[in-house]
Amino acid sequence: MRKGNRRLLLFIAAVDVGVYLFAAIIVNTLINSLGVIAVALVIIAVTTFMGFYIFSDDMRMAIAASFMLYYLVLLTELLTVTRFREAVQAAQAYTTFTTMVTSIVLFYFG
Repeated sequence: MRKGNRRLLLFIAAVDVGVYLFAAIIVNTLINSLGVIAVALVIIAVTTFMGFYIFSDDMRMAIAASFMLYYLVLLTELLTVTRFREAVQAAQAYTTFTTMVTSIVLFYFG
């Protein structure tokens, strides 16, 4: 792995963690709106997809990585943000996304 690729992956990780922390702090203290979480999840998914696609030049790896990271962030949001946990749509989104991620992982490794 070249040094430039490592820097790109570290940049992607820093952006994703920064967006997640910013959204969690904003929702828990200031705005208390689920729209902030939705925007943060979209930014994390797009940033991860584009970064991994540029890094690996493999569409399959980029799709799998972005779905997995999105799934993990969604799970973390469900566990940490109280207002998001109480929303009925969040539980339905988690159930649906669990099914999607399961099928993507099965096709990726199968």
